[in-house]
Amino acid sequence: MWHHDDGEEAKREISNFVILAWIIQFLKPHWKLLSIVVIPMILGIYLQLQIPQILRHIIDDNIMTGEMRDVYVSLARYITFMLSSLVLGYTFQVLLARMGLRIIMTLKRQLLRHVLSLDLKFFGEYTPGTLIARVESDTERLRQLFTEVTFSMLRTLFVVGFVVFYMIRENREVALTILTVVPVLLVLTLIFLRFIRKYYRNIREKYAQVLSFITEYVQGVDVIQLYNYDKRAKERLQERNIAKYRVEKAAAFFEYGFWGFFWTAEIIAIMIALSTGTSRILNGAMTIGTLVMFMEYIRQVFFPLMMFSEQLNFIQRALVSAERVYKIIHKTSSVKDPAKSDKKPTLEKEIRFENVSFGYEKDNNVLHDVSFKISAGEKVALVGASGGGKSTVVNLLCRFYDPIEGRILADGVDIREFNQKDWRELIGLVLQDVYLFPGSIADNLRVMDPNIPLERVEKAAGIVRADEFIRKMREGYQSELAERGANLSVGERQLLSFARALSFDPPLLILDEATSSVDPYTERLIQEGIDKLLKGRTSLVVAHRLSTILNSDRIIVVDGGRIVEKGTHEELLKKGGLYKHLYELQFSSSIIDEGGEV
Repeated sequence: MWHHDDGEEAKREISNFVILAWIIQFLKPHWKLLSIVVIPMILGIYLQLQIPQILRHIIDDNIMTGEMRDVYVSLARYITFMLSSLVLGYTFQVLLARMGLRIIMTLKRQLLRHVLSLDLKFFGEYTPGTLIARVESDTERLRQLFTEVTFSMLRTLFVVGFVVFYMIRENREVALTILTVVPVLLVLTLIFLRFIRKYYRNIREKYAQVLSFITEYVQGVDVIQLYNYDKRAKERLQERNIAKYRVEKAAAFFEYGFWGFFWTAEIIAIMIALSTGTSRILNGAMTIGTLVMFMEYIRQVFFPLMMFSEQLNFIQRALVSAERVYKIIHKTSSVKDPAKSDKKPTLEKEIRFENVSFGYEKDNNVLHDVSFKISAGEKVALVGASGGGKSTVVNLLCRFYDPIEGRILADGVDIREFNQKDWRELIGLVLQDVYLFPGSIADNLRVMDPNIPLERVEKAAGIVRADEFIRKMREGYQSELAERGANLSVGERQLLSFARALSFDPPLLILDEATSSVDPYTERLIQEGIDKLLKGRTSLVVAHRLSTILNSDRIIVVDGGRIVEKGTHEELLKKGGLYKHLYELQFSSSIIDEGGEV
């Protein structure tokens, strides 16, 4: 299936106000901690802003009197206020970092839970690398928003407010003359934020593409090495890196250019203060100490503003990341649980497909008006050529997707009226592509569910003959598996997948090409256990190898998304249709192979 980063939805810009309102909801549970966090910050800023007052006192009073004792006292106050401000600032940052980590833990948990609840259509659209970028990298950007960036923005707000108050209190005319620069800077900052955001959205998209490329190619490294594709893979990765570099270079050009503009604005403000203040000193309307105090306040205003501009990179990346996480967490699944349902599914009578049609893409159905039933305790096989729609039937039965038309009934009730969790608890699914988690064999067989006793796991493994090779391993059922079970053979992994399905003792067992990856000997071992297992159990078996389904109660032949034949093995052979053709092709091939001919 075609993968994309965010498709058309990625191009749809979400308002900053919407994003910020969404972010605020994560702050609400921590409002008590946030209110406590603000206290040391305000105290620290207050002490820091007393320092220019002390400098003015030293220049205008202590130096003029010539009393060194008074100078030492003022210097002691200066050092005390400075150190206290630093300690309070450190305390604020630590508390804020703790709050940010708590918020991000909540967000990651909510995001991962939501992603895992979405349907397979979603996972067909988003590559693993893209989802990793969302769940890990983008949320870490938000952590910076809640810590470093929040600290910078809050501090700037309070510093500017206090400084404006002190300057106007001392000399309104001089203060207003100097502060004319600040509103201009704020307006330009807002304009620049809006301008630069598109660059950082593009950077995040390029980053996700690079991460997705690396993730998928690392997973296929054996194929890459076998076909000597590594050189071309490096070239394709370089192409993506260069594309990301070009966007980042343009963003850095504008960002650091704007940051440099702040230096110029500070120089302009100082020039205004010097020219205005000097004339007033000469006229006797201002003291030298007051001018020094104004100069220090200008530095204290422009330094956090410049730090704010330096944080533009973090702010924009965080807002873009927030937007991307917002889009994921507000995605809805096409497969939904009913609003209110106390119905519990049962499989005591039958499962029935009624006029079911379905397509993965709009106006391109892969199933057309499919109808059949599976009676309780019946073994039904689904056969047909590749691409005929067999696996789609399985996907619909497991509610990975819902039909476009028609319905699927369990004991007369549409399965869409059940909660997905309740319905899937009745199903044991074995696929051709086996996924095993890193961990022990026992944990894999019960999928980390401690409620399943080891005795049931061992019994299930014994039925499918997996117990034989498990007990030969050094630690038996506690033996650790590598990622995707790489330290086992294909046949052993398949046996474990059978044992895993049986460990949950499901009333409905679905086998989707489950024996196509194993050798004939292993297949015979599995078949012995499966025959015992399926006796009296409702089951749907999808198979290419017709030898595995000859003793099925009924065989359904699917071709081109339609059911073309139904019946037992003998009945279908007598009909002389597609099933007989497939049977003859497979078994004539088997005869040739056994005869040693090519």
